[in-house]
Amino acid sequence: MRVAVLHLGFFYAGGGERLVLEQVKGLRELGHEVELFAPIVDREACYPDLIDEVGVHALVPRPPSWLPGRVALAVLGSCLLAPLLVLRLRRFEVVLAANQPSLWIAWVASLLLGKPYVAYLAQPNRVLYPRQVDLQDASPNLDYRLFWILAQALRPLVRWTDRVSVAGAAEVLANGTYMEGVLERIYGRTAVPCPAGSRAVPETDLKIDRAGGVVRLGELELPKPFVLVTNRHYSVKRFDHAIRAMVAVPSARLVITGAFTAYTKEMRKLAAQLRVADRTVFTGLIPDDMLDLLYREAAVYVYPAPEEDYGMGIVEAMGRGTPVVAWNVAGPTSTVTNGITGLLVPPFDEAAFSAAIGALVGDPGRAIEMGRAGWLKVDDGLGHDSHCRRLAASLRDAMRTSFQEAGEPAAQ
Repeated sequence: MRVAVLHLGFFYAGGGERLVLEQVKGLRELGHEVELFAPIVDREACYPDLIDEVGVHALVPRPPSWLPGRVALAVLGSCLLAPLLVLRLRRFEVVLAANQPSLWIAWVASLLLGKPYVAYLAQPNRVLYPRQVDLQDASPNLDYRLFWILAQALRPLVRWTDRVSVAGAAEVLANGTYMEGVLERIYGRTAVPCPAGSRAVPETDLKIDRAGGVVRLGELELPKPFVLVTNRHYSVKRFDHAIRAMVAVPSARLVITGAFTAYTKEMRKLAAQLRVADRTVFTGLIPDDMLDLLYREAAVYVYPAPEEDYGMGIVEAMGRGTPVVAWNVAGPTSTVTNGITGLLVPPFDEAAFSAAIGALVGDPGRAIEMGRAGWLKVDDGLGHDSHCRRLAASLRDAMRTSFQEAGEPAAQ
């Protein structure tokens, strides 16, 4: 198939961005011709190695870096210019639209060019349907605040574009069973779970001493054991839970990856106040090979964010044989089997959170057993290959239905 993939943009290193890049790679590995498009592409801020490998076409010229709200402007411009921009999709047979406003652009392509599209939603439109944690925490940046203001000012129009573009998809795929339920409640149409998958390492790679030794990241040496967090540096990710937990786990370090933001400074201050700064390492944005090394060597992977839609880092950790500690709510409940592949604790129970981390750090044998169970789960159902095959099947069904409705012979 000739497939065009659309995504909101690549301007920070989030799980959703990595997922779409990996989807393009996976579909290509299955033999399809795939190109990726987005309103804005900031290579340096979003997995530069993956972006170089996959290649992403910006839909509109990139605004200058000094311009406030440049991401919001690029996305808004893409929405307004959609009738012209979709001409770039003429040679493709089917479109995969990942999250808004990609669905809107795909709907315009369907209307003007007759291109069928499949929606892949990791979440509903958050400016229309925010979570409680979104309402409680300040907006992470100017771009999101601009999106929010615009959505409120033009709410009937934004709501209509969101609804019509979800309704117009040949199929709605949801990132996991938890999100399946959320989407069906909001949009009133069937959503099919298609959870993001990870690439499981070879079984021989599971034989790693996670309790002792040193991990080297360039000039940085990290003594083991360490606890890993890989979320974006936004307040809704609640790194404070992980930092507070380390007070009760004195034998381990906490390693936090990701590009620095103003929130990073707040968390450094908290670590100093709790006297765990010497055991809290902020690596900054690191290359994929270093990130993979941390996943493989960590004693425990921790997901401190509440109300998370899915948690791509959880599945990536499981694929490396690393046990997980997360809250027993929302997205992690669709991936972590409590007591088998990791530990899920009552939401916001920091004592239980600390105890769960400490239990796995202090019992390497149990951690190895849980890590292997997680690896088996990825290898048998949550794998990257099975995820991409499911995507390909949906895209092919959408394309065949479109051909049949047009009275043309179906593609083989």
